[in-house]
Amino acid sequence: MLGSVHDAEDAVQSTAERWYRLAAAERAGVAHPAAWLTTAVSRVCLSLLSTAHRRRETYPGPWLPEPLPVYAGASAAPDPENQAVVHDDVDMALLVLLDELKPAERVAFVLHDAFGIPFAEIAALLDRSESAARQLASTARARVRARDATAVPAAVEVSLARAFAEACQAGDVTAIASVLAPDIVVVGDGGGLRGVARRPVHGVDNVSRFLLGVLQKWNGRAEMRPATVGGRPAFVFRASDPTARPRVIGVAALDIGADGLRSIWITMNPDKLTRWERAAEDADRAGSRSVA
Repeated sequence: MLGSVHDAEDAVQSTAERWYRLAAAERAGVAHPAAWLTTAVSRVCLSLLSTAHRRRETYPGPWLPEPLPVYAGASAAPDPENQAVVHDDVDMALLVLLDELKPAERVAFVLHDAFGIPFAEIAALLDRSESAARQLASTARARVRARDATAVPAAVEVSLARAFAEACQAGDVTAIASVLAPDIVVVGDGGGLRGVARRPVHGVDNVSRFLLGVLQKWNGRAEMRPATVGGRPAFVFRASDPTARPRVIGVAALDIGADGLRSIWITMNPDKLTRWERAAEDADRAGSRSVA
């Protein structure tokens, strides 16, 4: 709903506080606690979404949803918590799209299509008519279906992601350009804490040269490793020196179409990489145990 683990945790905490502020008799009188909590947390999310765009007016550079980590080929068993929150349907492309919706559209779509909440309940939550709630969800659904209509098989995604990685590691600007879609765009989120493009970079020539410049800057400082974000190909850039802090420099999530990479979202804001740091530490510990 929010595209941010920190905001999501705040929403859950706020909802829990509201629940426990009720008198014991009031809590006992709630016939369906799950429904009460769903409504309460949805109201909190709606409030956060309504203020999010105003907060982002002062955000340094583009804002991206927070990517959640799953390392490709990690030897450690997946973290059950990550397995619960990282679902194929909640990929970076969907989160970016949802962030472009109006708050009410996003709430109506997520509650109905993801959680099966009846429109009558959503209408009451949004203070709209039931038909208006349906229309809000329909508008959002049409946007999502338009995106899904251009999706490619997983094998194609993997093949293009591998070709992209090989081109980047070779530092071959022509090879990088060959796997980019004509309307490619790169969006970077450094949060004002790490250097990254302050505006989106558009076009094959501009993007390929921009990426080559980033890779040359990181040469010798970081390793490019495969990962996934919401079941889609991604790459994590880790410090080459295992003793360095922080371990994770950035995460690049890919949106891939039949004509190549359509979007690359580069997250470098360290506040959005804390889970990647923990995943890196888990992977390192698992590797040490394996060697031992």
